[in-house]
Amino acid sequence: MILSIITVNLNNSNGLRKTFESVINQTYTNFEQIIIDGGSTDGSIDVIIDYEVQYKEKQRQLYWISEPDNGIYNAMNKAIKVANGQYCLFLNSGDWLFGNEVLSSVFDQKQTSDLIITQLLKFKSEKEKKITQFDTIDLNLILKSSLPHPSTYIRTELIKEFGGFNEALKIVSDWEFFLRVLLLHNCTYKVSSIINSCFDMTGISNDASHRESLILEREEIIKKYISPILIQANDKILALDKKHDQKSISKIRKILQPFKKYIQWR
Repeated sequence: MILSIITVNLNNSNGLRKTFESVINQTYTNFEQIIIDGGSTDGSIDVIIDYEVQYKEKQRQLYWISEPDNGIYNAMNKAIKVANGQYCLFLNSGDWLFGNEVLSSVFDQKQTSDLIITQLLKFKSEKEKKITQFDTIDLNLILKSSLPHPSTYIRTELIKEFGGFNEALKIVSDWEFFLRVLLLHNCTYKVSSIINSCFDMTGISNDASHRESLILEREEIIKKYISPILIQANDKILALDKKHDQKSISKIRKILQPFKKYIQWR
């Protein structure tokens, strides 16, 4: 099994149907879909059962459960425990794959990177949509934004190695995961020009009422993981200053610019 497509859902039957429809029509077939439903009462279960029949007819693999959970990251961790694919793609209810050839385009060749990062179409309405493009992945990008989980394929063993997603965080645990594996552990990645997914911009992390919580969670994570790096970098600047290597000092300061509020330049 190459791929596990993981879909978390709670009372979003219309969005779930849209997600299902984009997955079931893929020309690529070496995948399973895992649905983790949080105990929906809006007809989502009927949608799942309907597609379960269609999946059997097409000889596609579908696993699902419906039970209360402790939030989206708890649901995602449940899925990871039962995932059989070499890679996981988190395509939650309301998000959908961009065309029926997407998975074939991604996996038409053997993939070995820890992360396969494709392009994302952010969709709020027909009049409000844009492609988020990634050419290279750098520190500034990771700090200001995040890798979009609907278009980032993650090697399953990598997720399990790091213990899944931090359930103490309510909004940015996927961002924390990418920060850890890319910045602190140098995992391998490949950037693809393929437009992979359409992201529903009406989700919790895009809700204005959750904006303050998002900022607070991000700042706490940056302080936790970045502080040791800042101390080392500042010490390095001091050492370089003694050697009057202004070019190197300038380069380091530029790299650390996103952290300016967290460090006292000496």
